[in-house]
Amino acid sequence: GDYGENMPSDNTFLNNGIVFPDRSPQPALYEVKKAHEYINFKDKGINRHDELRVLVENLYDFTNLDQFHFKAEIKADGAILKSHNIEDVSIETHTGKLIRIPLKDITFQDNTEYFVQLSATAKNKWGILPKGFEVAHEQIALTSKFKKVNTESGVRTNLNVQNNQDQITVTNEHLTFIFDKNDGRITSYVFNGNELLKDRKGPKPNFWRAITDNDFGNHMDEKNIKWKQASLESTVKYFDYKTLENGSIALEVTFHLTGVETTFTSNYTIYGNGVIHIENILNETTYEGDIPRIGMRMQLPKAYENLNYFGRGPWENYQDRKISAFVDLYTSKVSDQYVPYIRPQDNGYKTDTRWIALSNENKNGLLFVSDSENHLSFSALHMENEDFDTTSGLDYKNSNKSKHTIDIKEKNLVQLNIDLGQRGVAGDDSWWSKPMEKYQFKGSQSHTYRFYIIPFENKTEVDFINFSKQYQSQN
Repeated sequence: GDYGENMPSDNTFLNNGIVFPDRSPQPALYEVKKAHEYINFKDKGINRHDELRVLVENLYDFTNLDQFHFKAEIKADGAILKSHNIEDVSIETHTGKLIRIPLKDITFQDNTEYFVQLSATAKNKWGILPKGFEVAHEQIALTSKFKKVNTESGVRTNLNVQNNQDQITVTNEHLTFIFDKNDGRITSYVFNGNELLKDRKGPKPNFWRAITDNDFGNHMDEKNIKWKQASLESTVKYFDYKTLENGSIALEVTFHLTGVETTFTSNYTIYGNGVIHIENILNETTYEGDIPRIGMRMQLPKAYENLNYFGRGPWENYQDRKISAFVDLYTSKVSDQYVPYIRPQDNGYKTDTRWIALSNENKNGLLFVSDSENHLSFSALHMENEDFDTTSGLDYKNSNKSKHTIDIKEKNLVQLNIDLGQRGVAGDDSWWSKPMEKYQFKGSQSHTYRFYIIPFENKTEVDFINFSKQYQSQN
């Protein structure tokens, strides 16, 4: 007989490893390799001779580290400033040694982050590993070399404001900015004739993510569901605007979040050069469930598919799965961000992002610059969040857990999630455990983050780097 209809299924339970069925690696595989490295590099600070001291520990049981070639690179803004080969590192098993990396011939610039990247590679073929295979690597941020120097823009802004019952319009010869007071979002953002939004969808508060396998395991679909309700049913309860002394326009919008019964306030500042600054404040709630995501989502036309960013990559990373993803400058396409999990779920995320640029083939687009100490997290995909969630509503009891990769199709849009962050993906087990406490966002405290949106024309990576430093230093 035909058992097809009632064959028992455990859904993705045996199809949720860290290698896809076609043997291509999932992002987590890089994390496993990093976690299993047998060489540790530990930052021991910079000495008075301007050398970075690094403790190299040998965790192998039978292998001296003289089997490996060691290299250190000093990097800033994605460029290698200096490369050092570290000769003759002989370290016995289960011991460690200090190595020193000279920094004195680097000219350290203001408002610039510096990193040292270390690697150990096999000097010779070693078992199945080819000569030159990287067995360990680490990134150390030279935080003491970062000098923030504040600059004042001092630009006087010329803007016209039209205010009516439903919307407020801010214009000058470069800019048309329309904000819908009922929806509490920008519905048009035109810079030098280019509409930068798709389907009137400017940034909107968002506290939900498409449920991951582990989220189902710890019942986020029940215990945290009111954060999805808050995302779907938020209503504007307050709106006001004023013109500031320098001529820029300040808008304040406060949302009531149903379900979690608290408020979310966005403060917008609009400048005459088209730049928008957004400060978001999520106020505390007594709702027990931790917050799956704190962020905003918006849509851009599909043509803005060229992605440059400075943050963790190149593969997907989350706050509790990011040690293999180094902070660097990455260039990619929006279509390459999608990770085709067999059961669709949240994917393509990037943490610790300093800035993100999305541009079209004419090098026009939007640059997002973090204005928060803890940076931004983001995803940019040609699909909407709902496409990866098993249901578009609030009821997961009979949700369609049998969605597959074939159900995911590129759409005529770029959806950008621009966030303070998401809860970790967890994985101590997949049937009960939530992410560890330190990887959760608690509703019992308020959360704030800030960023700039900078429209640009005919700009490249060098411009993005310079813009990001200019705006990061304006507070």
